Amino acid sequence: MWVGIVNAGTHGLTPYDYRLGVCKGINLLSLWIFLINITVGPLFFIVSKKISVLFGSLAEASVVACLIVLNQTRRYLTASFTFYLILNIATLYFSSILGPTVEAQLMIVLLVGLTFFMFQSFTVRSLCILSSILVLIVMEVNFKLKIIKGVETTEHIRDLMRWAAYTVIIFLVAILFYLYAWHTTKLLEQIKEHAKGVETKLNEEVQINNKKSKFIRNAYHEVRSQFRAVFMIINVLNLRHKDEKLNDSDVSESLEALSIGSRNLQMILTNILEYSKFEADIKDRVLYEFINVRSMIGDLVEMNKYPADERNIKIDLIVAKEIRSYETNANRGKPAE
Repeated sequence: MWVGIVNAGTHGLTPYDYRLGVCKGINLLSLWIFLINITVGPLFFIVSKKISVLFGSLAEASVVACLIVLNQTRRYLTASFTFYLILNIATLYFSSILGPTVEAQLMIVLLVGLTFFMFQSFTVRSLCILSSILVLIVMEVNFKLKIIKGVETTEHIRDLMRWAAYTVIIFLVAILFYLYAWHTTKLLEQIKEHAKGVETKLNEEVQINNKKSKFIRNAYHEVRSQFRAVFMIINVLNLRHKDEKLNDSDVSESLEALSIGSRNLQMILTNILEYSKFEADIKDRVLYEFINVRSMIGDLVEMNKYPADERNIKIDLIVAKEIRSYETNANRGKPAE
């Protein structure tokens, strides 16, 4: 139940939302102030014999309980302002009826600390701090002029009340420091987690870019090689046409080489298109086909023999017997190795 009350109104708030820490902080402080008022308040009433002490304690306990309801209904800003206002009023009220004995001026430290915890706006913080300073001035004026007289008790009772007030104030300040530490720790954990995620994503992007650069370099090299071979075939045909040395066999062979080059270029461009679709997260159904390794290697040799002839280079194709042909694999129902 305690955890449920502290987390009231936090459902749906992201870990990066500043309101999450403020909401939980106000709920926790409100819960403790409620318990303090219903325990320490009656104790102060017994020793002071002033009904106003009991009335003030029960009133403050009721109001802070309502703040948890405000947070539950997601009225975070209203809850924050009301919480700060109630603590100022309670400080002024109890300091007036109990007198300087309880050292209520120390509550100003808690109030000033709360402004930095609950509010982000510089203007709002400044106004809240000024209001707390005004409360301090009113308390001091009241102590000096005795406009509202405090309780008159024995020295032992005054000491008991003062130390009880010290305990309550120090306890509330300790909770505030705990909230600061908890909030800071959460922020640091979130920053580390976010930085780790960014680093992981950056590494993934670097790997993807490296693969992309490698793919583009290879594609560029292949396209350039194919175009060079096609141009060489065209040049050979032109030269033979000028020399009138063309025959049907040469034309047929050259056209076949041009056809191979065109198919290779088409395959390269298709690969580039497929890569672009992959980057855009467009996934097609994977189709498996048999590959005629002998034919593919033969086509590459056929295309590159023209640039090789220009440089007086001879290309010999030797294929191991272990590399089976497409027809053999198709008949067996297994892909080529």
